[in-house]
Amino acid sequence: MGCGENLLSKELTNQVHAFDYVAIDKNVTACDMSSVPLNSQEVDAVVFCLSLMGSNYLDYLKEAFRIIKPYGNLFICEPKKKIDNRIEEFKKDIESVGFKIIEVNSHSSKFIYFQGIKL
Repeated sequence: MGCGENLLSKELTNQVHAFDYVAIDKNVTACDMSSVPLNSQEVDAVVFCLSLMGSNYLDYLKEAFRIIKPYGNLFICEPKKKIDNRIEEFKKDIESVGFKIIEVNSHSSKFIYFQGIKL
C-alpha cells in the first residue's frame, strides 16, 4: 500500500494497486492508506515498504486486514533504526488487528522484514 508497490506493478503480471498520500505517477492512487478505495477481502497480499511512518499506522494495518482475503499475506519492510528496539511491541500491534506473524527477519543491517497471514 506504500510507495514500494509501484515498483511491483512494473514487475508482476498480477493486478497491483499502489496507494500513497501523493501520486508519484499514473500507477499510484493518492489517498489516506487508512481508507483505500478497495472492497473488503479483495486482495491476496498487502506490502508496506517504508510506509508505516505515521502515528496512525495501526489504522493502516486495520485497513490492510479489511482488504486482504482470508489466508492472504502481509509483508512489511521498515527501517531497522525505527523498529529494532521495539520488535516485540510492533509484532503485538500487527497481531492486535488480526494478523498472525509467521516470520521476522532482522538480518539486514538497515531493514526489518515482517511476514504475516490473515487467519
